[in-house]
Amino acid sequence: VIILAPIFITLERLLVTKIKNIKLVFSSKGLDIIPDTAKNDKKPIFIETLNIAAICVKESEIEESNGRGSYKKRILNIILRLHKPITNPLTNANIEEIILVEELSKDYLTQAVKFSEEIQEALELKDI
Repeated sequence: VIILAPIFITLERLLVTKIKNIKLVFSSKGLDIIPDTAKNDKKPIFIETLNIAAICVKESEIEESNGRGSYKKRILNIILRLHKPITNPLTNANIEEIILVEELSKDYLTQAVKFSEEIQEALELKDI
């Protein structure tokens, strides 16, 4: 296990791309997801308004641990659902949902719903 750990860590760094700083630009034409990386090696992604099926607040559970053990915590995510999935160019996986805001406390349900409605207005989505 000690010998294999560095190999797995290196593979994760090479294969899993996590972009922490992104800029989301909402307009009536769609959503631009612009990565803010130092190298600028990631290309922006554009999702047309017609491909957006819904923007909603989704509740899920995550497992957290502290010094005494692990426990499940309920959180909220603001999700953008697509009509037609987009393909991740690195893994060829189909992406059907994009998390716009993740791991909000359940205390912010009202604000999360209001924010998702404001996004829908910015995208000029009707009857969602």
